[in-house]
Amino acid sequence: MAAAGVVTALLTGTAVVTAGPAQAASADRLTPGRTLTPGAELRSANQRYRLVMQTDGNAVVMTAGGTPLWSSDTPGYGGAALEMQNDGNLVLYKSGHVALKASGTAGRQSASLVLQDDGNLVVYTSDGRPWWSTNTSGGAKAPAPTGARLCARVGYYAGFREQGLQLAVQVALAESGCNPAATNRNTNNSVDYGLWQVNNRAHPQWTPSQLLDPQTNANAAWSISGRGGNWRPWVAYTSGAHTRNGIPAKANAAVTQL
Repeated sequence: MAAAGVVTALLTGTAVVTAGPAQAASADRLTPGRTLTPGAELRSANQRYRLVMQTDGNAVVMTAGGTPLWSSDTPGYGGAALEMQNDGNLVLYKSGHVALKASGTAGRQSASLVLQDDGNLVVYTSDGRPWWSTNTSGGAKAPAPTGARLCARVGYYAGFREQGLQLAVQVALAESGCNPAATNRNTNNSVDYGLWQVNNRAHPQWTPSQLLDPQTNANAAWSISGRGGNWRPWVAYTSGAHTRNGIPAKANAAVTQL
């Protein structure tokens, strides 16, 4: 997602953030070194928008009335917190301070995260340049992900996690290029459908139209792979295609970027 057309993204209470002893709290932003802890939130200056670090681990930009506009897609990581690091990187850490996702803006020291009055959540450099955003200006919902990021999202909600999620995305990239409409007719006239190219003859419990739905296809891959434990039914895995042509790097970026 781009901040003001500049860069492609890789992301109740009154006590809003944790802050170092020399830092004053500000309700609409995270300044360098500050953390949004579970249950805490930022509010835009006009009070129309909120960034909530939910206790389930999901960071969500929403309207004051609770309509979600963007999320980090990380529910299930209770205790996770969002940190605006001194190096300029916005990082979502799970318990134990293990990084889950980041904005990819390291190297821009003194950057701050600001929830604007228009609903856009933006990382700004110290001289006011935008480097990352949620693309939620005007209260618009963030654009739906495509390609590898689509595979990462639906794979996550199917049940894949961390390294298992990256492997799942690698297989999907090698199988379909993460194109939800992809089909392949085999020599026996059976057809493979969707992101993970599920064969309708081998798995008749899913109809072709169901397999062309991204989330249903991901759920099918989760089931067929034994919850990510066995990828041998996929030729892209057994042939090693999922490890070539830059696929691991693409999958890693999709899984780890906010």
